[in-house]
Amino acid sequence: MKKRSVILALLFSVLTLGIYFIYWFISLTNQSNRLAPKSATMGGVGAFFMCILTLGIYQIYWSYRMGQKAGEMLDKSSDGFLYLFLWFVTLGIVPICLGQSAVNKAVTAAASAAQ
Repeated sequence: MKKRSVILALLFSVLTLGIYFIYWFISLTNQSNRLAPKSATMGGVGAFFMCILTLGIYQIYWSYRMGQKAGEMLDKSSDGFLYLFLWFVTLGIVPICLGQSAVNKAVTAAASAAQ
C-alpha cells in the first residue's frame, strides 16, 4: 500500500488541472476497499464513472461510505455523517483529504504491526 501526502496530492491536482485528482480518487477508493473490506464499495474506476453518470451525486454517497471505511480502518466509530457534512460544506475536497489521511494511518499501523 502506498502512502500519499495530502498536500502534494492537492498541489498536483491543481497543477494538472484535475487529472491527478481523478487518479487520486480511483487509487484512494481501491486502497480503502482493501483496508476496510467490510465497508467496501465498488472499485475506483467504477466509482469515478458513477460520479460522472450521476453528475456528482454518487460522490455524496462515496463521501459517506469513505467515512464509514475510515472508521473501520482506524478501529473507531463511523465518521460517515461527518464526511457527508464536510462534502456539502467543501464540495468534496475535505472528505478525500480525510480519507487519504485515514488510509495513511492504517498503512502505517499495518506496517508497524507486521514488524
